[in-house]
Amino acid sequence: MRILVTGATGFIGSHLIPLLLGHGHEVIGVFRHTVGTAASPMIRADLNSGEAVTRLMESSRPDALVHLAWEGLPDYSYAMSRRNLDASLRLFEAANRAEVDHIVSSGSCWEYAAPTGKTAEDAPLAHDAPFQAAKNAAFFMGNGLATASDSRFHWLRLFFVYGPGQRHRSLLPHVVDTLSRGEQPDIRSPQAMQDFIHVSDVARAFAMVLDTPPPNGAYNVGSGEATAVWRMAETARKALGISAPLYDPIPVETDHDPFRADCTRLGEATGWHPELNLENGIAHYVKQRRHTS
Repeated sequence: MRILVTGATGFIGSHLIPLLLGHGHEVIGVFRHTVGTAASPMIRADLNSGEAVTRLMESSRPDALVHLAWEGLPDYSYAMSRRNLDASLRLFEAANRAEVDHIVSSGSCWEYAAPTGKTAEDAPLAHDAPFQAAKNAAFFMGNGLATASDSRFHWLRLFFVYGPGQRHRSLLPHVVDTLSRGEQPDIRSPQAMQDFIHVSDVARAFAMVLDTPPPNGAYNVGSGEATAVWRMAETARKALGISAPLYDPIPVETDHDPFRADCTRLGEATGWHPELNLENGIAHYVKQRRHTS
């Protein structure tokens, strides 16, 4: 299968493309900025240009599209959210005109209106903030377009993805970098609970949805477990071989029903389940950082 991947040089794309190639697919990556050595052919394209997106589809003629690109994060403003919504719809419409049979796009756990408890895909969705509204609009419009054209559309709502290639200002890189320098990480809400999922497990979810397409719609991708941020930091500290605890006394955890993914739907449809728990995932991250530093 020939698969076009936007955001190919980004955090998830850089893990997904080698996996797809290993599954025997032909992969074409899409990027906006300069790229170095790549595992697959790359095409530079501006998704904000209708003409450029049309040329992209005509030149690549993919069987499937994986849409990972979302410009400007962590800018969640109205202007940036609208820009990304327009780019996503432009891409979905061009793929539909080119008769692309399958679209898989990345969503976010922040699309849910009430981020608490174990959350399934039928939970109420948010619409009162630009980022959430834009993501949900992209899902509904893309899914509706696929229904009208009798094609496949899958929207993967990603929880808190971590691992190699993450932005250096993100939580885990910040913790590992500051601890490696002998400094104390600046964590403002150590008691906050998050459902951490390793990027390799996220890439596997995309690959499995492409290889064995489930029914159209949204699917959660998370570990199904919520971990306090301070516990994640302590796990990183242990992986680095640092003996002194970061927190004494430990922060009080007040959220007794934390926000986390119910991934039953994806598991039953494709057989996917996370393979790396947080301890092993952080150990893998630390090992790779040491190897590349």
